[in-house]
Amino acid sequence: GRGKPMDTSPSRKGGRIGGKAAASRPAAARSASAKKAAATRKRNAAR
Repeated sequence: GRGKPMDTSPSRKGGRIGGKAAASRPAAARSASAKKAAATRKRNAAR
């Protein structure tokens, strides 16, 4: 870079807060979303 030491704290923060939105949603919502995603992947794999 510009001779500056690398600051990795933002990336650490990203890892920490990454699962927060998912965790606050009910399991049913997550499951429905996962099913939807699987269906999409299956559809896209077909074509």
